[in-house]
Amino acid sequence: SENCPLIPDSPDKPTSPSSSSTNLKRVEIPLDLWIYHILPYYESNAQFCQNAMLRLCTVIRSEALKYIDADKLPLVDLGVILQVYSILSDKVTRQKRVELAFGQRVISKETLERFKYYNIVQENGLLLQDGETFVKADREIVTRAVHQAGLALQYANAQFRADKHIVMIAVCQNGNALSLADYALKEDSDIVRHAVKNCGSALKYASKKMRSNEGIVLDAVRQDGLALFYSKYLDGRKSVALEAVHQNGMALKYVNKSLQDDEQIVTIAVHSNPEALQFASGSLRRNRQFIIQMVLHNGICLQYADDSLQRDRGVVLKAIQNSDEALRFAHKSLLKDRDFCKVVLKKRGKSLRWMHPSLQQDRELVLIAIQNNANAISFASAILQNDERMLRISYRHQILQQQQLEELQQSRKIS
Repeated sequence: SENCPLIPDSPDKPTSPSSSSTNLKRVEIPLDLWIYHILPYYESNAQFCQNAMLRLCTVIRSEALKYIDADKLPLVDLGVILQVYSILSDKVTRQKRVELAFGQRVISKETLERFKYYNIVQENGLLLQDGETFVKADREIVTRAVHQAGLALQYANAQFRADKHIVMIAVCQNGNALSLADYALKEDSDIVRHAVKNCGSALKYASKKMRSNEGIVLDAVRQDGLALFYSKYLDGRKSVALEAVHQNGMALKYVNKSLQDDEQIVTIAVHSNPEALQFASGSLRRNRQFIIQMVLHNGICLQYADDSLQRDRGVVLKAIQNSDEALRFAHKSLLKDRDFCKVVLKKRGKSLRWMHPSLQQDRELVLIAIQNNANAISFASAILQNDERMLRISYRHQILQQQQLEELQQSRKIS
């Protein structure tokens, strides 16, 4: 410690404020130099170094301005000091720290600003936008910024947009950072591949050459099927279409017309998202056997079937097997057909909701609906909803159906 009079002689015996103040007055050097004095001589004892800093900060807060010119004293708290310590420990050699300690009396504001942003961007890379020009031109700071937030590249010095290493880090964090890259890198297969693997839609920022590359496009649609929209050159390639609709059924919208008539592709798309059936070819939506397969998977598919099949009783009955709501998409003529609706209500009581108002006030049909599902009474006409007899029947069936549900759950537990 005789080579470093700024630090108390013993970590176990903290000095009093007065003695610390005396040392501070005697040395009369700025805080940044204290930091550099501490590091070279006490880095082998991390705990002692930390304790010394804690005591040093206590003195600084209360006494520093009395003995040191304010313009030479960066007023920082312990957190900043420890951040600087961490940076120096990781990035600066012992020899360099010694050189800094004895060869530089005051750290420049630029250096302190670099220290500040070196840590700030690690927590939020987008804060790079608030940095000075020299901060945005600092390769290490920019690297840390784009590693935390790829889009921070937009705030970096323009030179980094052509830097493959930095752009690679950026697109791996956020594929859309490809939009900020130099055009030459938008033609780089490695950069583009990593970008679309992170975000499929980043394909739109790639060069035409890359958007025509089957391998790149496959990587893109595997991440986001809708990325197929940005590759009109390969929308007729079945292998690409299959991957796209498997990831997102709605990608069927961007598949070539010839493939929208392909049963395999459309089936995979509909299984991924029933709404995709709307993009199938007209011939498939008129195909009775194909539509029956689709509505058995999800009754909602009935809404995209051809009008002739929405009138088909057999198709509609298949659709309601797994969905009360499927009847909503049946042709209006069927929703007025009493005999047909009677069959439906025996299977799906809550389908009463979609039937013609004249049938919702039919006492016999409402009773059939309640027997299937007690809650169906909420879709009956206002008169029947307030009918005491109907309410009693509904209540009895509600209790009965609840008991049946509990028995079923119990039997499943036992099995």
